[in-house]
Amino acid sequence: LHMSRLCGRIDHLHAIEVVDMTRYPSFHLVREIMGFGLPPDAPSAIDAHMGDVHESAFYLSMRMIADGLKVELGDVEYSREVAVTDEPISIAAGEIPAGTVAAVKFHYRGFINERPAITLEWIWRITDSVAPEWPTGDSRWILRVEGNPSIESSIDIGTTEDAGRGTSIAV
Repeated sequence: LHMSRLCGRIDHLHAIEVVDMTRYPSFHLVREIMGFGLPPDAPSAIDAHMGDVHESAFYLSMRMIADGLKVELGDVEYSREVAVTDEPISIAAGEIPAGTVAAVKFHYRGFINERPAITLEWIWRITDSVAPEWPTGDSRWILRVEGNPSIESSIDIGTTEDAGRGTSIAV
């Protein structure tokens, strides 16, 4: 919201969170909740939670942004993409077999007057070598405001706590 105040006109606001999950030691979270190491078509708990858009805490974040921009939020769509590894990868939570999920990207796309206007995106990965076209980083937030003027900002967050995931500490 603060960065959006620099714009006279906002056409689209896009916020991205990038998290490296390699140091996170919880097998339960990494495999069973997030779906890393599972076949790409296997259901995951986070996908089920995120897919129930109006019950997700992330939907409330999007509503807060729309309220702060003083716009009426219409439909919100959810989508998920995954990328698989070609080779086994060893991480703190265990072995991720070849052919299984090694990166995941979730989107919430909010519409204003039937036009996509607010996108919240999460990219969580266990290697930067899979889906290298997606943003990479350790714990990072990227904000893109398309309008007049357009703004792009990146915040890299570091910590030695919580398996080194600075975004978790900051949230």
